[in-house]
Amino acid sequence: MKRIMLIILVLVILTAGVSSSFASDALNSTDDFTQAINQAQTENKNIVVIFEQDGCVYCDILKENTLIDSRVIDELNSNFILAFVDINEYPELAAKYEVYGTPTISILDSSQQQIGRIEGYVDADDFLEMLQGV
Repeated sequence: MKRIMLIILVLVILTAGVSSSFASDALNSTDDFTQAINQAQTENKNIVVIFEQDGCVYCDILKENTLIDSRVIDELNSNFILAFVDINEYPELAAKYEVYGTPTISILDSSQQQIGRIEGYVDADDFLEMLQGV
């Protein structure tokens, strides 16, 4: 009986990982900030920048809960350019936008002016409200 329960648990964990992976693959994003700016200017869209870092638990929760929501994916893919920026790799960019903790979500217009901001974890409903309010 214990062996069957263990097998079921492993299958549940593997299945959850697969569904999250498929959802996140549906999200168009880049980790190249310059590419995001160029694309935003070409497509006349705003940029959503998610400042993150390795070991950030709330960054992982944001990706696992908020960024897999189909409504969030649709809104981001349709109306924004999404860029992930590691604050340890790009400290000058983090300083420019006064990022002191992660996750920090900044919405920038195509000229890189910040027009919206959320500090910390946000659920899908609140994230959508922010996106649609810009």
